[in-house]
Amino acid sequence: MKSAPNLKKQPYDKMTEVIIFAGSDAWAHAKQWQEQDGRLAGDNVPPVVLADDQL
Repeated sequence: MKSAPNLKKQPYDKMTEVIIFAGSDAWAHAKQWQEQDGRLAGDNVPPVVLADDQL
């Protein structure tokens, strides 16, 4: 988890939710989140991605 992409870009507040995508399609879902769903929700923090390399 420590080497997960975008982990260091997450807020340090313990009361803040973090979006995490895990699995073989994690990068595709993370890209879709950043381009569409995250913008609609007003979230500009990139999600944490746990793909095959990190798992």
